[in-house]
Amino acid sequence: MYVYTHENPNGHAHCNWVLHVPPALQAEFHKKRVKWVERAHRNIRRYDVLAEPVDPKTAKSLAKYICKGIDEQYIGYLHLQKYAAPQGRVWGRRAGTSPALSRAARNEASFVPKRDRGKVKAANDSRRQAA
Repeated sequence: MYVYTHENPNGHAHCNWVLHVPPALQAEFHKKRVKWVERAHRNIRRYDVLAEPVDPKTAKSLAKYICKGIDEQYIGYLHLQKYAAPQGRVWGRRAGTSPALSRAARNEASFVPKRDRGKVKAANDSRRQAA
């Protein structure tokens, strides 16, 4: 599973990519990631490909950081006032997610967002009472 954003602040094009790598594949991933980026971009410098583990305690802040180039009309709705900033012109898709995170995949897995779990429980309780 992954999410990514392309940014181009001050003409410095780059990508933020957050992905899940199973523990058994992490060593191989860290060996290969620099080579993969080199194939795509040729001239990379020592710190151009940075990989860090995600701390579950700060995952929400990371998500907000990833979304910082959001369209202005959604900043207030998603409470991104502290993070939002212009991220320059990007050609093509600015952001995306892996297919495993798509709406269809979430529906197929019966995923219920935390904000809706009380509503679902109440609906299930009323169905049980009616039966």
